[in-house]
Amino acid sequence: MALCHQVRPSRPSVPSSLASLTPTSHRTLTTTSTLLADRGSHLLKNLIPRTAQIPDYPYGPSHLFKQSNKGLYGNSMIQFGNNVSKKTETKTRRSWTPNIQSKALYSIALKKKVKLRVSSRVLRTIDKVGGLDEYVLGGTEARIKELGMEGWKLRWLIMQTKTVKERFRMEAERLGLSQKLIEERGWEVKKALVPIEPESAMEPVVSGGAEVLTEPVLSTEPAVSTEPVESMEPEEPTLEDPEPELSKPKAPKKEGRSFSSLFGR
Repeated sequence: MALCHQVRPSRPSVPSSLASLTPTSHRTLTTTSTLLADRGSHLLKNLIPRTAQIPDYPYGPSHLFKQSNKGLYGNSMIQFGNNVSKKTETKTRRSWTPNIQSKALYSIALKKKVKLRVSSRVLRTIDKVGGLDEYVLGGTEARIKELGMEGWKLRWLIMQTKTVKERFRMEAERLGLSQKLIEERGWEVKKALVPIEPESAMEPVVSGGAEVLTEPVLSTEPAVSTEPVESMEPEEPTLEDPEPELSKPKAPKKEGRSFSSLFGR
C-alpha cells in the first residue's frame, strides 16, 4: 500500500528591502529614549560605586537588632513580653517584630527608584516630610539616629548629586557666607555633617599675611565698666528731725486685797 505524503507549500521569500520592516520582539517605536527611561527599581548596593569612600556612621551598627542595619527601620526593633491567660493567668513568652515592608521609593536627586526595606512608621514620616530625599537629608540628631547604616549610605549618595550640592550652596549664600568661605569649607558636601555658622560669628585673624576666619573666644572674667561710679554715702536730711515725744508717767499700781482678808482671816 503506497503512502501519500502531503507536501506543504513553501513560504514566499521576503525581499531584503522589506526584511527590516518585519515586527521584532522589542518595541522600536517609542517617544522616550531607552537610556532616559529608567522605570525599574535598583538596590542600594548596586548604585554605590565600589571605590566610594563613605564616612563612618557616627552611631555605629546596631548589635541588638542586626537586620535594622540593612534598611530604614527608624529605631524600631524586636520586643519581648508574655501572653497571659485570662483563666489561670499563665504566662507564655512571646515577641513582637516591627512591620517591615519592601518598597521601591523614588529619589528626585538620583532620578531613580531605590528598593529598600522600610518600616511602616518610616513610610508615614516620608509622606509627611515630602519624599525620600527630604527624610534622608534631615539635619537633626534624632533623624540621623533613625537612618542607621543603610540610610547613612543613601544620605551620602544623594549628597553627591549636583542638585543637592547647588541647594546647599544657595542655603549657605542665604546665610550671608562669602563665596571664598563656601569653597574652602566645602559647604556643598559637608552641610549636613557640619552645622553652618553665619559669617558675623567669625573674627578675622591675620596669620602669615592671609586673613583667616576664626570663632570668637568667650572670656569667663566678669566685664568691668569704665564709667565713674557714684558714691553710695547716705545723704543728709534737709528737714529737721522732729522732737522726740515725752514719755508719759505710768500710774501707780493699786494694791488689791488678798482673798483671805475678804473673809476675815
